Amino acid sequence: MEELLEALAPSDTALDLGCGPGSFDYSRYLFRVVGIDVHLDAANLFRDDQRVQYIQSSAEEIPLQDGSVDLVFCHHTLEHFPDYKRTLSEIGRVLSPKGLLWIAVPDGYSFDDLLFRHIFSGGGHVNQFRRVQLSRDVSALTGTTLIQWVRLHSGFVYLKSPTPEQLVHFPETAKYLGKLPERLSTLWITGVNLVTRLLDKTLGSEASLYGWGFVFSKVPIEMASMKSCFNVCWNCGSGNAADDLAREGLISPWIGFRVYRCRGCKRRNFFLKPPEGTA
Repeated sequence: MEELLEALAPSDTALDLGCGPGSFDYSRYLFRVVGIDVHLDAANLFRDDQRVQYIQSSAEEIPLQDGSVDLVFCHHTLEHFPDYKRTLSEIGRVLSPKGLLWIAVPDGYSFDDLLFRHIFSGGGHVNQFRRVQLSRDVSALTGTTLIQWVRLHSGFVYLKSPTPEQLVHFPETAKYLGKLPERLSTLWITGVNLVTRLLDKTLGSEASLYGWGFVFSKVPIEMASMKSCFNVCWNCGSGNAADDLAREGLISPWIGFRVYRCRGCKRRNFFLKPPEGTA
């Protein structure tokens, strides 16, 4: 994902579709950003009037000119769009002739997504995707070719204690998360992360799978293989490659387990050696 963002020139334009407060750190880059969402909270938006623009709009009718966007960023949002096929057609329309598309979505039939839907009364997930069919839909409706895809593992971040501001928006089925003592909440979420990954390692399951990330392009491109990080932080959701953790000395023993400090937020997580094919 970062490789796509870093490849954009200052003259390029990225569309963050379903942006919320921002799907990536806008302040780190020099290219123009257009954030589109049906709901925009002005108090939480990054401001740079010369480079960043926000538009309140549906993803099914993108108010941008044909071929005006160099990268469309659809990060954990496509599952929320009622008519996702119309959204994909709109993405294809606004992409430039050499445009790139990043999509990250949950596996609609994974343990992670089923748990999320159960706790959050659906959580706004109106689409349940399967990888192969979604990939075909994207290519057909956007006029792009799949360049690469990667498995994304879950940190089960939605299970952690919400802030009072977040709790207001939780459905009744999820309100209990705000009543758990902090230590119990942390034990609960780190335990889910540990158990699902132990199941994956011992049984070859995909209990810790969130979904997939895809890169599509209008033209053939070459890019380095994306890492499927097995160890994902419960607090911030960042993937932590085992080689990076070891090189930086962030793994240590702890009462019979190994733990690591997240490279992003520095919180402590259980560490498990990644299975073959993951980082």
